[in-house]
Amino acid sequence: MVWTSTRAELMWPNKRLQRAPSAPLSREPLGKTMPTIHPEKPQLRMVWPPASRPHCPPLNPAAGYSVRTFRDGDEQAFLSLMSCLDFDPWDEAKLAYNMNRIIPEGWFFATNSSQQIIASAMCLHNYSGRSPFTGDVGWLACHPDHRLQGLGRCLCARVTRRFLEAGYTAIQLHTEYYRLPAIKTYLNLGYVPSIASPEASALWEGVCAQLNWPFTREAWHAQARGAVRPAPPLPR
Repeated sequence: MVWTSTRAELMWPNKRLQRAPSAPLSREPLGKTMPTIHPEKPQLRMVWPPASRPHCPPLNPAAGYSVRTFRDGDEQAFLSLMSCLDFDPWDEAKLAYNMNRIIPEGWFFATNSSQQIIASAMCLHNYSGRSPFTGDVGWLACHPDHRLQGLGRCLCARVTRRFLEAGYTAIQLHTEYYRLPAIKTYLNLGYVPSIASPEASALWEGVCAQLNWPFTREAWHAQARGAVRPAPPLPR
């Protein structure tokens, strides 16, 4: 069961999350590298096609890895994982904000043979007046030392299936145009681009060229037909 933070915790960002510590993943071999600076452009939106519902395939992790949901004490290991990656900095206030939106049994971790958390993905409830049952695939992340093992696809599938089990009528995600491995993961799983502007179309053409993926705007539009109107992305 996922226990979310209280409103009081959100009002007081300096309040520390008082939970038992979880062994963080060691960063000694990796170190902290400066993130690549990319030109700022609109996020890309993808949706789970309504016609595919509820047929997201169950995927198992590669040998030597396992998948589980959140346990008390996982917070610090998660923050350690995020500090290894090129996301904007995470702190306990940002963690509390996101935990307040995770649906029950909706925070998934991949662990290695030593039970260290090395990948993560969240089911985030995204309420808006025009799409009250929208779910966001949130914060798919994998430690650089454990990439190319299919863990991202496995966790994304778990998140998608959990949303479908919970009765969500729209599942979406937002990502940056330069996160090519993640975008390829989403495309391979069955998510389709949602293109609502010429700028988004141009970005997708560039992404597809880099991935050697067919740019099929009309086919994507047909697949996404019937999806709930776009909900605003959750604050990053």
